[in-house]
Amino acid sequence: MKFIKIIFLLLINIFTATSGTYSQSPEEEMHLKGINYCVNGDFKSAKVAFEKALLLDSSYTKSKNCLDVVKALLLQKLKVEFGIQYFKAVSMINKVPLEQVVEEYSKAIEIEPNYFYAYCSRGSVYDALDKPGESLKDYEKSIWLNPNYADSYIGRGKAHKDLNQLDNAIEDFTNAIKLDPKSAIAYYDRGNTNYDKGNVRQAIDDYNEAIYINPRFQAAYFNCGNVYLRNGAYIDALIKFNRAIELDPTDAAAYSNRGVTHVKLNNKKKACQDFKKACDLGYCDNYKNYKKDGICP
Repeated sequence: MKFIKIIFLLLINIFTATSGTYSQSPEEEMHLKGINYCVNGDFKSAKVAFEKALLLDSSYTKSKNCLDVVKALLLQKLKVEFGIQYFKAVSMINKVPLEQVVEEYSKAIEIEPNYFYAYCSRGSVYDALDKPGESLKDYEKSIWLNPNYADSYIGRGKAHKDLNQLDNAIEDFTNAIKLDPKSAIAYYDRGNTNYDKGNVRQAIDDYNEAIYINPRFQAAYFNCGNVYLRNGAYIDALIKFNRAIELDPTDAAAYSNRGVTHVKLNNKKKACQDFKKACDLGYCDNYKNYKKDGICP
C-alpha cells in the first residue's frame, strides 16, 4: 500500500516554466508570456501578463509570486540585471537538469545577495534534488532576511522533516500557519509530519484543515484517506479516496488504496475493479497479489 505523497514545495511549483505539447489553461499561457517578458527585460508587459493570469484565476499562485518580484523590479527595489537572471533560471525549470537551475539562481543571488525570495527559489530546487542540508541553509538565509514570509518557514520545515528533525519541522509549519492561516500546504506538511511522529489525530485534523482551505487539494484527501485506512476508519477512508479519484482519475495509488479499503469492507468485487484500474494506470502490485491468491479474476 502506498502512502505519503511528496509535493515539492514552493517555487518549483510556483514558478514552473513548462515544456511539452499538452494543452495549457488560459492562465498558464498568460503566465508563461509573463515569464518570457521578464527574460527579455520587459517587466511592464510582464506585470500586465501576470495580472491577466490572476484575473482568469485569482488563486493562481504562480503568477501571484512572479508579480511580487516584478513589482519590486518596477519600483527599482531590485536591479534589472537581477530580474533578467532570476527569470532566466525560472524559465529553465523542466527544461534542463536542476543542477543547472541552481547555478542560474546562484548567479541571480550574486547580483542581489539580500533578496530573500531568491534564496527561497534556490532552496526549493535543492529540495527537489533531495539535498535537504543545502535547502535548509537557503531557507534559513531567507528567514534571516525576511522573518515574516510564511513560505520560507514551510520550506525550512520540509528540510527539517527530510533530516528527521520532526519537532523543528512542526514548529516551522506552525509558524507558517501563524503568518498565513490560509496556507493549505502548511497544514498539509504539518499533517505529514504529525503522522510521522505518530500523532494520528493531529495529522487528520491538519489534512482536513488543508482540505477546508483548498477543497481541490487532491494529495490531502489521499493522505488523509491513508491515515483513516491504517487506523481502521474504513468508511472515512473510502470517502477520502473517492474524492481523491474524482480530482485525479489517473492516480493509480488512490485506486489501489481504495481497493484495499474495499477489501477491509468485504467488498471484493469493487476491490478487484480498483486493483485492475490501478494496474491499467501502472501500479499492479495489489492486483497481481490478489489475482495470485484467487481473489481477483
